[in-house]
Amino acid sequence: MRQAYGQTGSNFPEIVTDACWDEFDLDSVYRAIGPQLARQDAEFRRQFEELQLQAQDPASRIHRSWARCDTTVVRAWIDGGYEYDGESFQAFVERVRSGLRLLRDDGKHRTAAVFTSATPAAVWAALALDLDGRKVMQLAGVTYNTAMTVVRIEQERVRLFQFNTVPHLDTPELLTHR
Repeated sequence: MRQAYGQTGSNFPEIVTDACWDEFDLDSVYRAIGPQLARQDAEFRRQFEELQLQAQDPASRIHRSWARCDTTVVRAWIDGGYEYDGESFQAFVERVRSGLRLLRDDGKHRTAAVFTSATPAAVWAALALDLDGRKVMQLAGVTYNTAMTVVRIEQERVRLFQFNTVPHLDTPELLTHR
């Protein structure tokens, strides 16, 4: 991005880093909720053990796509029905939504490029579409790595203009998830 700005003779804007845009900690959610689900559900336990085996191989496709047990663990986290000392789903959503303060300049909205992960982008898309937690994760689960999402904020209303676009990727191998 910086290089593209330089090629046009434009000055690259100041980079602002803020943890509000960070992805949730899937590893932490798995460590806490995965064993609880495995004790209750033999099929989940089988899937979870298979996932752990595949994850040992850095070249495994499992590092680039969602598995069924990923969905099960994340749904359990969203629903809040299992003991977990980490960031709750609701706290995660509120943290991501708090990024609105960074998108304001003296009370007025400004143009900004936010580089984040799939789930924070899905939170904003879901906010625009008035979708619940499980729908957030459905959006995140289909979001390509490096995809672009465009939202506009007018007053306090978030409007979705583009979601999951990848015009900058020209080979199918680059269209990955997770």
